[in-house]
Amino acid sequence: MKFISTILFLVLFVSSQNTFATTNPSELLMKVYQVAVAESTSCLNPLVIFNSTDGVETNFLTSPILGGGNIPDGTYHCVIITMSDIIKYRPVANDGTRCIAGTQYFSDVCRSDNADATDQLVGSTTTTYNCTGINPPTAANIGDNKVSIYLHTDSPNTNSAFKRGTTQGITLINPFVVNGTSAGVFVVDGTNKVTDNGSYCEMNQPTFKFR
Repeated sequence: MKFISTILFLVLFVSSQNTFATTNPSELLMKVYQVAVAESTSCLNPLVIFNSTDGVETNFLTSPILGGGNIPDGTYHCVIITMSDIIKYRPVANDGTRCIAGTQYFSDVCRSDNADATDQLVGSTTTTYNCTGINPPTAANIGDNKVSIYLHTDSPNTNSAFKRGTTQGITLINPFVVNGTSAGVFVVDGTNKVTDNGSYCEMNQPTFKFR
């Protein structure tokens, strides 16, 4: 049986960088609808390895397994994740005055104030829409959008996480190689990514790789 399991999956797609102090997350909750892999860095012809109509909210710090099965031998340079763009996280320690250890915070990673357009579904090349909501989200302005994010090994990591194409997406440090009976662990390193940015408690973009 060949499968991908996830041990750390700290996903936030903010382009801003800052010089504030940082801390680690103790919890990350995300609702995932679908996970797919593709051999090309353009992310075309994806192979779906996990699918849930209603989505599954999971704490990605508890080593969840997202998908499995007989994945054909090959080198997969792209991972596509369809998810809710609302994530929840808790800092393990205080950072500034806005990140309090043990307190749950929310972030909207695709929203109206960054005017991002997103491919709505895996396999879509034409269906796009503008995300809603602002950061930090509240009960009054939360915009829970179903989005697909694209991670691949050719990404310059400077454009939209939610658009397909070799000049878009987020950098995947190394591909997922399937050769015989193998197990892939998809690691997302969120070390020191939770920060008081001067306005609210946020998470900056982690690094993504296979091992």
